[in-house]
Amino acid sequence: MKKTMWLAVGMVACLSLIAGSASAISLGTNITIYDEWSTAPAGWYGPQEDQEVEPHTFTGQQWDLEGVFFDNVTSDLSLVGGYDFVNGIPGRHTAAGDLFIDFTYPSDAQYGTLSHAPSNYGPYDLVPDTFGYDYVVDLDFATLTYTIYDIQGATDLQIECDSEQANDASNPWRYIRGGTEIANGTGLSIVYTTGLSDSDVGMTGGLHNVAAIDLSALGPLYPGNGFTTHFTMECGNDNLIGHYPGVPEPATISLLGLGLLGAVLRKKFWA
Repeated sequence: MKKTMWLAVGMVACLSLIAGSASAISLGTNITIYDEWSTAPAGWYGPQEDQEVEPHTFTGQQWDLEGVFFDNVTSDLSLVGGYDFVNGIPGRHTAAGDLFIDFTYPSDAQYGTLSHAPSNYGPYDLVPDTFGYDYVVDLDFATLTYTIYDIQGATDLQIECDSEQANDASNPWRYIRGGTEIANGTGLSIVYTTGLSDSDVGMTGGLHNVAAIDLSALGPLYPGNGFTTHFTMECGNDNLIGHYPGVPEPATISLLGLGLLGAVLRKKFWA
């Protein structure tokens, strides 16, 4: 993988409660983007992501998927939410889904209204549709492990839709089978942190949970063009989209530097 330089911004320090011990962790850069699904200018059904859920769904911190963060140095991608990724919400169909990733440039990932058109898939439908995503991180929160699959052009692909017809703009929900395994669960652990405060994660609403996933197995794919991510829970109550813009190649950085130098010299010459 080519070495690149990235100036991380918005670094957020927080206390880790993993395995009952406290140690400082860093989430990296907030890459959360608008999920293209809202019916109000603000509030729980607004276009923001923190303190927001999808239109006409349950509101409250326990339902809230709040942000996606990426650390380009460690390749860790972190999902942040008041939502409990491990246990869901007792008595509700709220199991955590899988992480879908699109590396196509420009992105053709389908989310918001695009993710349920034109087929309008029904609850728990198993479909061969990638929704424009190229890879899936099959998350197992019971064992806190994961497996990564390349689903591009898979002829045996099965993706499960969320359980609520009214929330199908949150599709896709989870991976069932198909594609090519890139990295398996051996040694790939979800680092799960709970009980974080608003100031720990830079969010609002009370207590927060963080699920961190190492994407270094996909590292050669994201310099330059970046990637788009998608995550939701079983009922599709909240939809979480992230976009990492990538970093310019060294040649691009050099050209940019020469351009700036030329502008400075030109200004000095004509001064």
